[in-house]
Amino acid sequence: MSDDLQQQADLDDLSAFDDQAPMGGPMLGSDDETLKKINRRTTPVGKIFFVVIVVGALGTGAWAFMQSEKYDARMEVFEPIASMDDADQRNAALREALQNAEFTDVKQRAIMNLGHFRDSAAVPLLIAALEDDAPVVVRSAAWALARIGSPDADQAEAKLLEILPETGEVDRNQVVWTLAMLGSQDQAFMDALIERFSAGGLQELDGFDDRVITRVLGIERLSSEELTNHEEESVRVLTAHALAEAGSDAVVAPLSRMLTNELEREGDAQSSEVIRAAAAGLGRTGSANAAGALFQMLQRAPGMNDTVIDALKKSTAAPQLASLLEEAEDVDTQRDLVRLLVETHDRRVVDTLAGLLGHEDLEIKSSAALALARFGDRRAVPTLFELTALEDNDDLVSDSLEAFRKVASPEITGQLADLLETHAYRKAAILRALGSTGDPAAARYIEAELDGDDVNAAAQSLALLDHDASFRKLLGFVERPRDVDMTAYNAADRRLSNEMLLAKRRAAIMSMGYFGRPDALEALMTVVEDDNDDYELRGLAAAAIGQIADAETMRNVIRKLGGNEISEAAKRYYVQALWQKPHSELNAALLEVVGSAEAEPELRRAAALALGYAADEANDQRLIDMLEDEQARRHAAFAIVLGGGDEAVRALMTKLGEDRDLREILQQYVTNSENDWFNLLTAEMFESGAIWRRMRAAQILREGTEENSYSYPWQKVIAVLRSGWGGAGGVDPQYVRDQLWEGLAGDDATRRVLAAEAFGDMPELGLLLRGRDEGGETGEAARDVLNAN
Repeated sequence: MSDDLQQQADLDDLSAFDDQAPMGGPMLGSDDETLKKINRRTTPVGKIFFVVIVVGALGTGAWAFMQSEKYDARMEVFEPIASMDDADQRNAALREALQNAEFTDVKQRAIMNLGHFRDSAAVPLLIAALEDDAPVVVRSAAWALARIGSPDADQAEAKLLEILPETGEVDRNQVVWTLAMLGSQDQAFMDALIERFSAGGLQELDGFDDRVITRVLGIERLSSEELTNHEEESVRVLTAHALAEAGSDAVVAPLSRMLTNELEREGDAQSSEVIRAAAAGLGRTGSANAAGALFQMLQRAPGMNDTVIDALKKSTAAPQLASLLEEAEDVDTQRDLVRLLVETHDRRVVDTLAGLLGHEDLEIKSSAALALARFGDRRAVPTLFELTALEDNDDLVSDSLEAFRKVASPEITGQLADLLETHAYRKAAILRALGSTGDPAAARYIEAELDGDDVNAAAQSLALLDHDASFRKLLGFVERPRDVDMTAYNAADRRLSNEMLLAKRRAAIMSMGYFGRPDALEALMTVVEDDNDDYELRGLAAAAIGQIADAETMRNVIRKLGGNEISEAAKRYYVQALWQKPHSELNAALLEVVGSAEAEPELRRAAALALGYAADEANDQRLIDMLEDEQARRHAAFAIVLGGGDEAVRALMTKLGEDRDLREILQQYVTNSENDWFNLLTAEMFESGAIWRRMRAAQILREGTEENSYSYPWQKVIAVLRSGWGGAGGVDPQYVRDQLWEGLAGDDATRRVLAAEAFGDMPELGLLLRGRDEGGETGEAARDVLNAN
């Protein structure tokens, strides 16, 4: 806000709002909010209607004039307008108030209201107001025309161009900006725009936007030496911002030139802000051609590494980073580039990473080895063993041991077993690596730890081996010994004497899900139905049943849940089995459960989760119908948000707009972090396409309608994709990235967009840049997201 406008705003009791409206920008809030705010009395004679910035100097004799009855009553014209609900009636009344106004502040108030409400019918009156004798009226009319915008206000261009040469310093900024908003291409205006932009006048206006400058001036004018090498730092900074808004290869050359010129300036003449703005602008272009200039900056301006690294991350794909790495001479630059290279998760540079395994710098060598291991590349193995011998870097030793799981093979079973002795405090990671070798001989090393503190890792590792003798041994631990009472409904009920048995049984029961053998079902059901057993173990056993059971077994579970042969407590545990793995054969039965008012809420929720994870379009219509049933609505919503089709999701969105309780409940359940209801992510979900339906449902809810949108389902699915899931059948982040890449590079247009948007939010810019390099439809989908970020 300019100084003269601020002085006007400071005069007494002439604003209807708690916050003053900016002269150059729109009022904030909805029309309803605006009307609520104006419905208050601010003068002795009545309510007023809008933010007013009063004329600064009223002239000689103003004090005497203000005492007049006519002046005191001047604002009463707005009082009836404040109560008008009809927008057309309100705007017509405001236009009439402007036409009949005698006083400058009344005119301005009417004009600002008309601009706020974007009344296109007022444009002729606003054009006439541009000839008013009061500068504040002219300025307000120009602001209102800018707010109404093109094409409705295009007819004002001629009058704005006519008054442009006669405007004063303050008015000129607003008039020029309004012409810019209308997209004028008049040469005199262009000259004035460059002059005002260079002087820094436009940037002070509220609502200033670099994109308008880019659109009106164009890349060619912005790329001129006059602006890119302007003597004023502020102009150079804003020129860099404006060029970056174009987001294309066309601005790489001028931004690179700006960067080079600025780096050549010495002392106080050099501006870190210009360097930062130009580098950030190059990054925003997402252009591969930006790499050269950014690399030079990385070497010549080490104090701005963060800015350069961020720009390289946004613009430079892995193969280009690998090429720059070959040119880098100092180790600090090499480290920066290797970090970037690793973060791309781009398989195209595995050979580059393998070439760094012999590097003398520990950070570079270890980063390359760990990255190769994530890709499952066994060339990393010797270096990983070397890293486990470090004595002064515990974190790196731990990371190396964890990495073995991805590259384990029978050939290294013996070496891994030796690590159990030398790294006894990290046995869990070593056991998981042994389980991943696929070597039956590894079982004996793992079984030895079933009596130790790492029994959970040992049991899971034996399941990874799918070792038959070990399965039989663990199966023997599943059921409660008949002579031991382990009844517990919470942790406080547990007996200390059962602690070791509890740990071993917990590990055994959980391992059954990983083994995936139906032979375990009978024992697991015994646990669930044993009212003298531990509450946690009964729940884990139910989950394991769900992970193992076929459709027929699950029908039996559903039958038990609806009958009287088991206790109510057992039923509460059994519900956890329903949603662990989808079975399309059970859809009809599960739909009946969800729609049954007699079923317990926990059972209906579990059935809904099962239907959601099944993501079967055959369920959609029934779920849509259930949205009309108040008792079934929330459960149907769970299923739809997990895997409903487009029509079902849009029906849910409509119902969310109508039902506040449903909105709150669904958000609470989807975002909860206390259980895995919405966390499951398995390879089967990618194979069946269920995960893509879930992503599509979340995308639709995020995009929403003009009235409502819901971003939390998308945020949740992105969090799940980013972290993977560690349960039975679960997948790790690298598997997810590989599957999403297949979606981005594949033939399905919907999956391409979903994968690109997911990569953008995870964020996986390296894989988007890989997509950009692919070109074609894959490149187009990737560029759309890169340009939007």
